Parts: sequence; structure tokens; C-alpha cells
Amino acid sequence: MSCGSSMPADLLYGTEIRRRHSNNFIVGFDRLLNLARDCDTDHIIQDALIYSAHGLLNIRMRSLHPTVKFAPIETTDAAAYLQQIVKVDSEKSALDEVARVAPKPAL
Repeated sequence: MSCGSSMPADLLYGTEIRRRHSNNFIVGFDRLLNLARDCDTDHIIQDALIYSAHGLLNIRMRSLHPTVKFAPIETTDAAAYLQQIVKVDSEKSALDEVARVAPKPAL
């Protein structure tokens, strides 16, 4: 194996057995992602799988595959998700403040 730019691809796909193992890993991991998508509408399990060591390896294997051009794996947009949390927290804080300063009904 040379130290050129194809080294990662050679490591994963340089021999028939490596190619077969890599293909089996991709297929198995994609099946696991499909199961996660089907049972988790919030995509928490899917995101956890994708950003795990195995998920990152899967993404790398897909990007280096010599014959198949895979569609990118879509994940939760972290920036949009965090912005939503900030918005909800600020709205809750505003409602809490209104409740705090609002006149109390007489008993």
C-alpha cells in the first residue's frame, strides 16, 4: 500500500475481502438507520448513531466507495434546533415575567 491520497480507500476497498467487509458494514449500518428512522420521529436515535464512531466510519466508507455514489445522510440541523430551544426558553421567560408582575386577583 502506498502513502498516496488513495491510502484510506485502499484500506477499506483495496482487496476483495476488504471491499466485502466494507460493503457489509455499510449495508448493516444503513439497515440500522432505517430502523431508527421508522421508530423515532424526533430522529434522536438516528443522530446518535450517525455521530457515533461507527456512524462517522460509515460516512467515510460511503464517501470513499469506489463504485457507488451515495446520497448524503441527512441529520438534524443543530443550529436550527438550538435556535428553536432558545426561542422557546425566551418565550417561557417572557410568560413567567408577565405572570410575576401581573396583578393578583382579589380573593
